Amino acid sequence: DATTYRATAAYLFPQTGTRLHGSFGTGVKNPTLFELYGFGPNFVPNPNLQPEESRGFDIGVEQSVWDDRVTVDLTYFQNPITDQIHDAGITAVNLPGVTKVQGVEVSLSAEPIDGLMLAGQYTYTDAEDPSGTQLVRRPRHTASMNAGYRFLEGRATIDLGVDYNGDQKDFQFSNFFANRRMITLDSYVKADVT
Repeated sequence: DATTYRATAAYLFPQTGTRLHGSFGTGVKNPTLFELYGFGPNFVPNPNLQPEESRGFDIGVEQSVWDDRVTVDLTYFQNPITDQIHDAGITAVNLPGVTKVQGVEVSLSAEPIDGLMLAGQYTYTDAEDPSGTQLVRRPRHTASMNAGYRFLEGRATIDLGVDYNGDQKDFQFSNFFANRRMITLDSYVKADVT
């Protein structure tokens, strides 16, 4: 059993269109049943695993301009994790020390003309385990852009979305998961038109 909580706060300065915001919260991630009791030709379960625990916060400032047609937001976040569950090859273990996840996110939304909505977001994430090794499957750079246009008196919409996912570390396993090595997965871009 675990009790987690989250608190958020925001304050708006109506004269300038500036909004300060922040949050603080805790989280728990339990080990999976496979990590605790699973079995396989090259896996040993670990029933002594402890849940991961985190205490994170974010703080930022949002600014609206041009009669609220443009909004820019800058946010800093930090999420230290203790007892991170780590795949140690033939079993899973809790890492000693603190895993640090922190970064900055910038977002922009705009309606330059009636019916045209533009939005963009960029996030830089620095995620390292207690030894300073970059965490797997957590790219340092991600970004997205979206443009949508409503026409025919709101009865039709065209939308273009583009997502960027930067390169990231991951594990490559041999046959039967006997061995593994760290590799870098290439970055990619995904586009959606609706």
